[in-house]
Amino acid sequence: MVEEQALAEQAQPEEKSETRFEMRIDTAYYQHMKKVARYAAVEGVIPDDHRGNMTAWVNYCLAIGEEMLRKHAHQKKGF
Repeated sequence: MVEEQALAEQAQPEEKSETRFEMRIDTAYYQHMKKVARYAAVEGVIPDDHRGNMTAWVNYCLAIGEEMLRKHAHQKKGF
């Protein structure tokens, strides 16, 4: 019984610190986002990455959106 539990624990994959996230968007909008992300990197808004700046740009936009939502919730509560 103990051996079965040990084998089951070993068979479970380790938790990753990252998760892959995919988006489906129009090709034209993807090209637009690439240009905007590149501009944001050139301006120093996000760190420049030679493999592309899309991840940093999306993370930046999500952080801004979350902050706006947080402010909205505080205003709604009367703060």
